[in-house]
Amino acid sequence: MRILTVLLAGFVSTSAFAAPAKITSLSQIKTIVCRSEAEGYEDSANVNSNLKSVVVLRNDEATKKGRFLLDEYSSETPDADLTGFTGQIYNAKLEGNKFGAAFIAEWKAYISLEISYGDNEQIFARGQLWQKGVTRDLRCNIQLKK
Repeated sequence: MRILTVLLAGFVSTSAFAAPAKITSLSQIKTIVCRSEAEGYEDSANVNSNLKSVVVLRNDEATKKGRFLLDEYSSETPDADLTGFTGQIYNAKLEGNKFGAAFIAEWKAYISLEISYGDNEQIFARGQLWQKGVTRDLRCNIQLKK
């Protein structure tokens, strides 16, 4: 009887930390919030500096399937209102644990992320944003629709 109690207690304690559901379609994703950094970025004054920002991708499936809106905020204002999405339009795709999105303008920009799953239903992604000749590393949290 004691062995059965120990086995049941172990099962209950491990199920409390269930792994998050795997992302199988773009429609599951609500937002992707990334911290971004690029070294050697040239700003409008042609001064080399580090570019740090928050990049937010919001699923805009209501408008078109596979469409995400990108907005970017300076990391110097972390309390910025993240609800005013007026960003650039990206067409996205999901293949296994890889998320990719391409900007639909004449100049090319592309986002490539590799999705990983943590404890307590946390979903992370790491990758890069290529935009106007600058490559930026991204570290992201993915929020799913409920």
